[in-house]
Amino acid sequence: MFLAGNDEAIAETVLAPVSKAGFASENTGGLDAARLLGPPSLLNIRLGYGLGRGTAIA
Repeated sequence: MFLAGNDEAIAETVLAPVSKAGFASENTGGLDAARLLGPPSLLNIRLGYGLGRGTAIA
């Protein structure tokens, strides 16, 4: 899971349960990075569901 935010303490609070659940996480920095997170997510959805490759594509 990627996260973008301007508050480092909140980012750590949000990412802790994500990591505990076994998912990889990465803090991408400030909110200026948020616009970069949408396109890869949409591509992952297209590959997984639109082209039928399933949830293992991620």
